[in-house]
Amino acid sequence: MYRFKGVPVPASLVPAAVYLEMLELRLRKATNSDRGEGAVSAAIVVVAIVGIAGAIVIALNALKDRTAAKVDGTNP
Repeated sequence: MYRFKGVPVPASLVPAAVYLEMLELRLRKATNSDRGEGAVSAAIVVVAIVGIAGAIVIALNALKDRTAAKVDGTNP
């Protein structure tokens, strides 16, 4: 099983975890710093949380629109 920061990752989320690791490596290379591990990791986690929250909001909006369309279709 793939692990991200020591946490087991479900198979469906492995591509996202690999992307986050690559993003972290690029940030470390861009800042040319190995000492800010905690700050870089925290930034990666924040980006991941914001991305997941955004995906949830988009999914809920799509569900709301689909439900509203069904209601409008049955009650003209």
